[in-house]
Amino acid sequence: MIVKKIMLAAISLLLGVAIAEANDCTGTFGWLSDGQNVNLEEGHSVFTGHFSGTFVANDTASSIHLSAVMCPAIYQVDQGRTKSLGFCWQQDGDGDRIFYSWSCEGEFPHCDGNFSAYSGTGKYDGVTSQGTFKAFTTTFGDLGNGHGYAIWDTCRYQVP
Repeated sequence: MIVKKIMLAAISLLLGVAIAEANDCTGTFGWLSDGQNVNLEEGHSVFTGHFSGTFVANDTASSIHLSAVMCPAIYQVDQGRTKSLGFCWQQDGDGDRIFYSWSCEGEFPHCDGNFSAYSGTGKYDGVTSQGTFKAFTTTFGDLGNGHGYAIWDTCRYQVP
C-alpha cells in the first residue's frame, strides 16, 4: 500500500496532475432513531426524524473508522413494505465531513438501497462516492423510535 501511494505521488509529480485514489468505505453503521411516528391507516405509518450513531469501517485504518453519522430521514411502513429516503453527514475524528443522499425499500424490518456522496469538507472536499447498503431495524417502539444497523456492503470513495 505504501509503495502504491509513493508510485501514485511520483507519477502525479512527473505528469503535473492530481490522481484521485479510491478508498474503501464498507462497514457497519449502528443507529438509534429519534423523531415522530404518525399512524395513518391500519398498517401504514410514517416516521420523520433522524438516525444517528457510529460507523465502524471494515478497514480500521480508514479515516472514517469510528466516525459519527447523522441522517435526517422519512421512513414509511405500508402493509409491511418499507420505503425510506434521506441525507447523512459523516464526521471523522478531525471534524471533516462527507455528505450523502440515500434511499431504500424492502420488507419490514429490512430496507435495501443505494447512497452517494455529493459533497465534503476538509480532506473530503470534492469527494465522490457510490455504494449500496442493507438496513435492519432491530427494535421499533410505539412512538416510532428504534434501534438498528446498516451494512454498507459496497462503497468506494474518491477525493481529488
